[in-house]
Amino acid sequence: MPRATQPFLRRCIRFVLALVIIAVASFLDWPGRHLGWLVPSASAFTTSSNEKSGSPLAVVLPGTVSFAAQNFSVKEGDGFATITMTRTGGSDNQVVAKVSLTDVTTSPADYRYAPGSLDTSFNPGTGADGVVYATALQPDGKIIIGGSFSNFNGVSANRIARLNPNGFPDLTFNPGGSGVANSPGGVVGSVWAVAIQADGKILIGGYFKTYNGTPRNSIARLNADGSLDTSFDPASGPAPDSALTKIIVQPDGKIIIGGGFTSFNGTSRNHIARLNVDGSLDTTFDPGTGSNGGLSDVALQVDGKIIIGGFFTNYNGNGSDSF
Repeated sequence: MPRATQPFLRRCIRFVLALVIIAVASFLDWPGRHLGWLVPSASAFTTSSNEKSGSPLAVVLPGTVSFAAQNFSVKEGDGFATITMTRTGGSDNQVVAKVSLTDVTTSPADYRYAPGSLDTSFNPGTGADGVVYATALQPDGKIIIGGSFSNFNGVSANRIARLNPNGFPDLTFNPGGSGVANSPGGVVGSVWAVAIQADGKILIGGYFKTYNGTPRNSIARLNADGSLDTSFDPASGPAPDSALTKIIVQPDGKIIIGGGFTSFNGTSRNHIARLNVDGSLDTTFDPGTGSNGGLSDVALQVDGKIIIGGFFTNYNGNGSDSF
């Protein structure tokens, strides 16, 4: 090609390239038309940038995704759990997460049953052959029961027994004799109230005259093995012959009793009394004329005041309808 024509051709090529650039730039400037670049970084994302308008290339960093709590729970029967995640930092306005859930439970015991459903891990077998009137839970999970029964799951248990946490009789608990004996007149003796002291000894109350052949009028204290604690001596105890229905142990060890009695060890006490730790009457607790009917329940408030309920309409001269 003649040397004179080369500048002309170069000018033509430049002109054509200029037309192409203008066309492409016009195309990119249409509404909704944006060209995006990818930044070669594993931790960065990019948004669109309009080069013609002069805006800089926007590099967007991802945020941090974390669970809102360490543990999440699901209710029985729901079949799913709501898991909340929180996002902090970043400005890419999107979160992509892949969560794998693995059930590592290996035993049905790991599940908590719905409230009110039967706990099949507690199996009393044939249970008591009479009525159970009172229960008390020991700190070790064992259960003291009292009532009018004479056997529990085929094991001799005369009105008082202790169960293991699984419901089976605790054979280490042995009254060592006849246990609670019948009341005079052939009335079947029974245990109506049970309370456990801080030292593990067990108070029982009800309607009976002896425990293992030793006179105990409707109230007795047992050692942790079921034997009679002879250091607790209520003497003649509540009178006349009527059931002691409630026992409450105060934090100081003194004992509140309620029931159908009108005296304790010869001292007038209408249906409520307080005993010292040795079983003697605490004369500093004086209910006056007390209630005009028997008590069926007694509760102790945290401030030491006592709530009573039963079959009465008057307490110490003041009208009060059963409570």
